Amino acid sequence: MNRIFGYNNKKSQEQLQNETNKSMQQAQDNLNKRQSQLDTEILQLNYELTNLNTKIKNSKNSMTQTTLRSKAVKILNKRKNLENIKDSLDSQSWNLQQAQLTNDNLTNTMVTVNALRQTKKILQTNYNKINIEEIEALQDDLNDIMEQNNELQDILSQQNGISNDFNADYIDDLELEAELEALEDIDTQDLLNDNMNLNDNELSMPSYLNTQVNIPNFIDDESTALQDNSTGIKNLENA
Repeated sequence: MNRIFGYNNKKSQEQLQNETNKSMQQAQDNLNKRQSQLDTEILQLNYELTNLNTKIKNSKNSMTQTTLRSKAVKILNKRKNLENIKDSLDSQSWNLQQAQLTNDNLTNTMVTVNALRQTKKILQTNYNKINIEEIEALQDDLNDIMEQNNELQDILSQQNGISNDFNADYIDDLELEAELEALEDIDTQDLLNDNMNLNDNELSMPSYLNTQVNIPNFIDDESTALQDNSTGIKNLENA
């Protein structure tokens, strides 16, 4: 079957992303390894140049100095080439780091977009489950119930025996004025005469205000107490 229709070589986005990251990481590791090797070679050449420079200074033979200088020039040329290669590798490493950073940012952006899509899908699904007309009807029913409750509370708060139409604000002003005129027509002199005809006995002074009443002797009086004691002693002696 696979020979007829072929193999399915199509890879998912995640697989491609993983392979890309792996390739970039491998390339970065190779560049770092090559840069380390170049650094080692450059250090070795610097060491050789230092030794040649010391020999040139200590040598007094012109032929020897010329030979050493020629060798030092070759080493300098080699070091220069290695430094150029190292600079090129540094540029490649920097470009690779920038590409990897851009790839990571793009991956994070894709993850964010996918999350937003999933959130949108969930919100739409949940919103489709909500019926606005049903909510409005429910709100209307609640308002009706609240109005019925208010009417019930008003009925229960009414006092027994009082008409529903009773209201002090609706008392007729003409009726109040008529009652006031009736009070003014009453003869105040008749009221005074009725008070003067009261029984004099009823208006007499109370007994507790009469100064003619004899004041009783109290046991606390010192002279009375001594007299009572002497009388009691005489009675005992006669007995």
